[in-house]
Amino acid sequence: MYESQLQQLDFQLGLLVRYLKSVGEYESTAIILTGDHGCGISWKKHIADALYEERLRVPLVVKYPDWANLVEEPKPIVNSSVEIQRIAYALLGKEMPTYLQGLPQYEAAFGRYAFAESIMNPNRQYKKHSMAIMDGRYKFLCENEIDWRQCIVERELSDRLYKWDGNTYAETSDGTMAAQYRAV
Repeated sequence: MYESQLQQLDFQLGLLVRYLKSVGEYESTAIILTGDHGCGISWKKHIADALYEERLRVPLVVKYPDWANLVEEPKPIVNSSVEIQRIAYALLGKEMPTYLQGLPQYEAAFGRYAFAESIMNPNRQYKKHSMAIMDGRYKFLCENEIDWRQCIVERELSDRLYKWDGNTYAETSDGTMAAQYRAV
């Protein structure tokens, strides 16, 4: 299904690059390429943890123009919607507004993590909130029931910690690491 769409995107991107080169504008043009979600590793639909990989591994490719003074490289573990803002402001030579800088995803303490969450899951359990935190070595998943009116956790449903071995995630019972991720 997606193969023909990727071929069309590749063709259209090729046309854009050829045009920019033909008019002498390629080197001075910034191009940012991303998607609304990525592709999971060993992804299987309707598996409890499938949602998180595709939200955490969203592709992000940046071609910087020759006039860019500061090249902001995307972090190895990214939420592309967060990184696009950071990179765009750097390209423009502007500081991010304080209302953005104050958000947790831009704080230095959280810089090595990527976050994904699902508020309404496929089973339409409206009180259920699921979150994934990943840093390249581990992926921590937690599920809670939330009282949305008071914005509090009513009940912790589950915590799972997975360790990445370079090819796949394997569930681990490292309580110390799980506690560290729960604190994030």
